[in-house]
Amino acid sequence: MTNRKKSIVLAGYVVCLLIVVVLKFHGDAMAFRLHIQQNLDYYHTYHELSCNFIPFRTLSLYLTDLPNTIALRNLLGNILPWIPLGLLTRWRFPTAKRAHVLGGLALFCLSTELLQLVTFTGSFDVDDWILNMLACLAAVMIWDRVCVER
Repeated sequence: MTNRKKSIVLAGYVVCLLIVVVLKFHGDAMAFRLHIQQNLDYYHTYHELSCNFIPFRTLSLYLTDLPNTIALRNLLGNILPWIPLGLLTRWRFPTAKRAHVLGGLALFCLSTELLQLVTFTGSFDVDDWILNMLACLAAVMIWDRVCVER
């Protein structure tokens, strides 16, 4: 497959990931607009309550205080969608240094967290970023192990 086609596949997955993870868009544009408008009214309170800059704070909450189903759903939601991104990125850039690929993925994962905060569609949580990056790292390492070492 040509690099152009690989780029299109990767870009398509990135767009889908942004729609689902950042915008949490379910097909109703008016409801999404109303959600943004309501949160603008409570801008400062929203940002105070929806940020976690302390590593492992949310993860420890998942493991100790939340019901297992909520914790599992949040953990899987921060891992599973990012594995294909890591695989597709490595597939598109097979000769790039691993550090460069992971650096780009780290910036993209950070951007999604910031976009959630700016668009009022989620929270900025450093633990989400850590889980996203662990998933991407695992995917890149699997790709390198399976596809490069043949």
